[in-house]
Amino acid sequence: MNALVPAWAPNVHPLFVHFPIALLFTSVLLDLLAYSLPGRARVMLRDVGAVLGVIGALAALATYLTGRAAAQTVLIPGMAHALVNAHWQWALWTVCYFAGLAVARVALLVMRRAIGPRATAALAGAGRIGLGLLFETAARR
Repeated sequence: MNALVPAWAPNVHPLFVHFPIALLFTSVLLDLLAYSLPGRARVMLRDVGAVLGVIGALAALATYLTGRAAAQTVLIPGMAHALVNAHWQWALWTVCYFAGLAVARVALLVMRRAIGPRATAALAGAGRIGLGLLFETAARR
């Protein structure tokens, strides 16, 4: 696997980091747009947002796991251990939150419930809370 890592990267974790950020941010953006549109447009944007949210949650899990593995391969100075531990904790909470949100989204897609503007707004609000967790995780790197 190290043969695939570019010379500038100490490990694969930096290669994974931006995918969940982009996917989850886009998912929330689509939920916000879906809230402002009527009928079929709302359903289409909400469904695409749900798919991106699920893929983003899986990408966040992969990123978390590569980060845990990366911490074993780099030298962490003594005073930085607290910062790395805080980053791990925030990352774990973020992954768990988005995993729960992804399960809820899949359940809504499978049940094919008619989701109105209020539920769409709730999904967008829950996604924004998740983005807050994601930004807090990034701030503790």
